[in-house]
Amino acid sequence: MQTFNDRESLRGAIDPLLRLNKLIHAEFGPDSAPFVMPYDDRADTWRVKVREDILPNNLTVVRLLEVNERLLTEDERETVAALRQHVLDLERRHLGEAPIPGGSRWPRGMGAIAEPLDVNS
Repeated sequence: MQTFNDRESLRGAIDPLLRLNKLIHAEFGPDSAPFVMPYDDRADTWRVKVREDILPNNLTVVRLLEVNERLLTEDERETVAALRQHVLDLERRHLGEAPIPGGSRWPRGMGAIAEPLDVNS
């Protein structure tokens, strides 16, 4: 897994993966129309995209953040731990035989992880 010398490079590596996952979630995820209208084919598409896109992307993001942990703040390290748990719960739900009800949600801090730090505050 690639290591980076600065936060900007790390963010540049994870950003496309996060953006794609966000797009897929908005279009096909549990908060979208397929789950309001369960017979919509997009609900099936969601299940496929979780396995083929979201889970692999999330695993790559976790690995990149872990290997570059030295670039993260303590709060961001906690966010990475929450992300790791979310990914495990999502895997259990979509790949496991016995999903755990009420798995963890996407960590709030992920939107700003590895963003430039404000050195004036």
